[in-house]
Amino acid sequence: MIKVGQIITLDNNEEYAVLEQKTLNDQDYYILMSTKRPVKVEVCTKDSDNEITIIDDKKIIKDILILCIITVICGGVLGYVYQITLSPIEKQAQQSQQDAYLEVMKEATSFKEINSKEINKLAKQLKNNYGKNGITIEKALKSFKQKESIGYIIQVVDHDGFGGDIEIIVGINLQKEITGVEILSIDETVGLGMNAKNEKFRNQYVGKKVDHFQVVKNGKQNEDEVDSLSGATITSKAMTNGINGALDFYDLLKGRWKYEEVFKTFI
Repeated sequence: MIKVGQIITLDNNEEYAVLEQKTLNDQDYYILMSTKRPVKVEVCTKDSDNEITIIDDKKIIKDILILCIITVICGGVLGYVYQITLSPIEKQAQQSQQDAYLEVMKEATSFKEINSKEINKLAKQLKNNYGKNGITIEKALKSFKQKESIGYIIQVVDHDGFGGDIEIIVGINLQKEITGVEILSIDETVGLGMNAKNEKFRNQYVGKKVDHFQVVKNGKQNEDEVDSLSGATITSKAMTNGINGALDFYDLLKGRWKYEEVFKTFI
């Protein structure tokens, strides 16, 4: 089998690189370039016995080369269009993310992203149970009102959603009160798990100062309880595990766990 990029040897004992494969009239043709003489280009085909035959028909060679030229031109045009649209797309994505940050930390006037190496280092210290497949801390930002620090924004992915990963951002002020929860990415069942996007569900976490939340089905009674979405317990637990992970990561950022361990040694 001939593959693009492969080096093959023809009957004349000359080596050729396979540059391109094209199909014309249900026949596969291969464009070859001599490894010793790059200016020498051949067009060949292969029969059912894997015998390679150099094509002498000038019309076929012309048609194959025209196909290649068209491919190169189209690829160039698509690449050009991609480069033109890339910047606006990136700017829109950045703006959407910035808007989400402001939604979860409304008083903030600026944000400072924490170094990814520091995030990865701290994330390894997360020890609690966040579901079967766990969570990933994607980003963490320190929030400022003018020059005064007012809290953190933590972007976390929970890997136990019913339809796959759920990516959320959580705002937490310096009193460890949740200031907002926004969903960046979710693909749950319409009418069930997708109801996690509803403000009514997300607001169950907002304004609360707890170490961890738990999902309940029979009506919440305590500050740390969250009513499960009807018919979507898995989604509810995934959201809650993600937010619990953000709360724990907040503690790591503030050094709270470290100081508690030091304090315990004196008890």
